[in-house]
Amino acid sequence: MDAVEPTRRPTVQDIAARAGVSKTTVSHALNGKGRVGPETRTRIMAVAAELGFEPNVHARGLATGRHMTVALQVSGHRGKILLPDSAYFIEVLNAASAAALRRGYTPMLTPSDLGADAVEGLAIDGAVIIDPTSRDPLLRTLVDTGKVVVTAGRPLRRTGEVSWVDNDHAALTTQVLDHFEARGYTRPALLTGAASRSYAHDMIRSHRDWVRARGGEPLAVKVPGPPTADAAIAAARALLSRPDRPDAIYATFDHFALGTLRVAQELGIAVPDDLGIASTVDSDALRSTSPSITAFELHAATIGDTAMTFLADRLEARAETGSLIVDAELRERGSTARKRAG
Repeated sequence: MDAVEPTRRPTVQDIAARAGVSKTTVSHALNGKGRVGPETRTRIMAVAAELGFEPNVHARGLATGRHMTVALQVSGHRGKILLPDSAYFIEVLNAASAAALRRGYTPMLTPSDLGADAVEGLAIDGAVIIDPTSRDPLLRTLVDTGKVVVTAGRPLRRTGEVSWVDNDHAALTTQVLDHFEARGYTRPALLTGAASRSYAHDMIRSHRDWVRARGGEPLAVKVPGPPTADAAIAAARALLSRPDRPDAIYATFDHFALGTLRVAQELGIAVPDDLGIASTVDSDALRSTSPSITAFELHAATIGDTAMTFLADRLEARAETGSLIVDAELRERGSTARKRAG
C-alpha cells in the first residue's frame, strides 16, 4: 500500500486503510470508546504512531464529551504559590505535563488554595495532585463530584477512590538511618514537613520506631507552614543549637538539606565528621556543595509520567483505580562519608 503523502497530515481514514479496519473502529480505539479488542487497539495505535497521526484535540473532546484539560497541582501551599522551591516538584510536573500532551490533554497548573466554588467551576476532566494534604480541597471536591483524581504521593484519606504513585518513604527512612549507623552516627534527627502528608507521616513513624528500637528518644522536627528554605534554616538552627544536638539529620527536601549544611557551617560544625546530612530529594545543588550531600534518587520523572498515564487511562476507561510504588536508590556522597569510629 502506498505511503501517505508527506504534504498532508494523516487522517483517521489513512489509519483505517493501513490497519484494515473501519473508521469507526479507529475512532473508538483512539478515544478509548466502544468494544475494541486489545490486539486490534494495539495494531491501530502502532499504525497511528507510524503515520505520525496527531488527533485534533477539539474534535476529540466533542466526540468523547470531555474537556481534554487536566489540572496539575502541588498541594498545601498558601497564597498563590504554584510551584514550591524543590527540584522534585519541577521534575514531577515536567514529566506529568509531557505525558498529558502526549495523550492529547492540555495540562493546567492550579494554585492549592482554590475554594470549592472555584474548583467546581474548572473546565477539567480530572487532576494529578502532588503530595496531597489530608484535607486537600481539590482532591475532596473532584472526588465528590465524580471527577478522576490521581496523586503523586499516597493520599492519607480516600485511598480507595484515588489512584496514586509514590516511593516507600517508610522503607527509605529505615535505609538512610541504617546508613547513618554504619558510619558511626548514633543520634539521627528528622527534619520534615507537616504530618498531614503521607510521606511525612511515614517518615516520622519509621524514624520513631528505628530510634526506639535502639533505646533512644526520637527527635523529629516538623517545619511549620509551607516548606520554604527560610523555614527550614530556622528549624535546622534550632536543632543544631540544642545542648543534646543530633549528630545526623535526614531532611525531606533538597533545600532543607542545603539549609542544614549552611547552618552547620555557620555554627562551626564539621560535616561529615561532626554531623551527617542526607536528603530524601536529590538535586544538582546537592551534588555541587562542599561536601556534596547524600540523597535518594526518587525517579521523580517516572512518578509524574506514571501518575498522568494513570489519569489518562482512567479517563479513557482503560484502567480502574490502582497504585504503584517506585523504587529509589541512595546516592552516598561526602556529607555522610565519615568512617565509623573504632
